[in-house]
Amino acid sequence: FLMIRRPPRSTHCISSAASDVYKRQTYNFFKGKIQHKYTGEVLDNKIVKCSRGVFKVIYFTFTFCFGLFKVLKQTNFAPSIMFGDGELLYTFGQWPYTIMPSGLKFYYLLSFSYYVEDGIMHIFSAPNYDYWEMVLHHTLTAMLIFSSYMNGFWNIGIFVLLQMDMSDIWIGAIRAVMDYSSNLIVAILYSGIMISWVYFRFYAFIY
Repeated sequence: FLMIRRPPRSTHCISSAASDVYKRQTYNFFKGKIQHKYTGEVLDNKIVKCSRGVFKVIYFTFTFCFGLFKVLKQTNFAPSIMFGDGELLYTFGQWPYTIMPSGLKFYYLLSFSYYVEDGIMHIFSAPNYDYWEMVLHHTLTAMLIFSSYMNGFWNIGIFVLLQMDMSDIWIGAIRAVMDYSSNLIVAILYSGIMISWVYFRFYAFIY
């Protein structure tokens, strides 16, 4: 007797099927939350917005934690105001020969790739009221990340990236839930945005 064995499914097919299931579940979840308020193309756009918000929460939480613990805390110039135990005085102590932390390249590439990808997606999306402002925002951000790394100013760049990452966690969260959550939850998330902006972009940034 001949044993006919089914060829094993490739890893790519399995991951693609899992991705399709996840996308369908995510779509149905947000559709169930907001379909009473929106229909048609508007509903689809809102679902995409909510899904992108969830992705941003996960992505920026990871990048903030990685940048803080695997990059900034590995230097001797992370001040207490940025949750470190170093001295800001040493930021340019050995510049331009400052020793790079082992995770710096990965952190920079991850941040740079995000803004390039987000900028390309925005260019090909339907124009809205802030279309050109966001094109300029993504372009300048990617240019600044690239130039700070290539010119050896990563020791300043990591402070700026971490401060932006923390604010974007709250922005992603409020975008993910604002169309179906209670006013209390939206107010709490908005307070998180304002507190992170005041602390990181006003207090810590000018420290």
